[in-house]
Amino acid sequence: MGRVFRARDLKLGREVALKVLPASVSEDAERLARFDNEARLLASLNHPNIATLFTCDQVGDRSYLVRELVSGETLSQRLTRGRMPVADILRAAIDVTSALAHAHAQHIVHRDLKPGNIMLTPRGLKLLDFGLAKRLRQGLPSSASGETATTMRSLTNDQAILGTRHYISPEQLQNRPVDARTDVFSLGAVLYEMATGTRAFEGDTPASIMGAILHVHPPLVSTQIPDVSPDFDRLISRCLAKDPQDRRACPRMCRTRNQHRMSRPTYYGLSARPMPGVPLVMRTVLPSMDHMAVYCNQLKIRLRYWPPSSRTIRNSRPSLLSE
Repeated sequence: MGRVFRARDLKLGREVALKVLPASVSEDAERLARFDNEARLLASLNHPNIATLFTCDQVGDRSYLVRELVSGETLSQRLTRGRMPVADILRAAIDVTSALAHAHAQHIVHRDLKPGNIMLTPRGLKLLDFGLAKRLRQGLPSSASGETATTMRSLTNDQAILGTRHYISPEQLQNRPVDARTDVFSLGAVLYEMATGTRAFEGDTPASIMGAILHVHPPLVSTQIPDVSPDFDRLISRCLAKDPQDRRACPRMCRTRNQHRMSRPTYYGLSARPMPGVPLVMRTVLPSMDHMAVYCNQLKIRLRYWPPSSRTIRNSRPSLLSE
């Protein structure tokens, strides 16, 4: 929804991203309401892994918003070159879960998490496009009748399906209430694609893809990538659980509540100066993303113990996802 241009703010002398609604939808009340909603939600978010909104306005019958210009490549562009190393996947998971934790703390569900809405930059990841985001009333699951209407309508439009159909959650397809766990499912689908280079749910038609999302469990990542730790398999499986209740973070994930720090001289293969450590975990009213960020950071540290052929794993070391 809307076209994005690279522009220059002549008053402040800076490069910005300009998102403009096409003239063809300038009279569409629903599109205008969604565009205004995106601006309001972005204005309420302030996080290093979420693109910052500068302003929004209207000139004549054309609405526009101005946000931070993010340089880099989208995750979908990166995936055209094949799967990513596990270390890079975990860095991305830490950043995106941190961004989602912040949004969820404001009772905002993104609802359209996909590779095309994730930008990889030399200094980290940026989450983009809150056009389908929804603020939940008092943080509770929203009514299915009004909350998923836009998504369900988009499934009848081939142009819209191409961007979202492989990452939509089962509860969205079934027109059930959604909450932060909807984003957890989409995150699992994204992480699966990053690890394997293939989508978690495939099909020849939109209907077959929806059927796969509802009923099919994708093969474990380790069956395709032998050197993947079992803990990574468990992480993806938890995210892709069909029942939202099963996506809640394991209590053991939140054992470490201190802020973890890491040094990143390079990020996703892009050159950058060494960065000081940054906080990776935030306390939120919806803790799933918070705990997952902790877990991803722990799992990254555990890479030095895997695979067993190169390093010996201590038998006494418990699984981070053990019950």
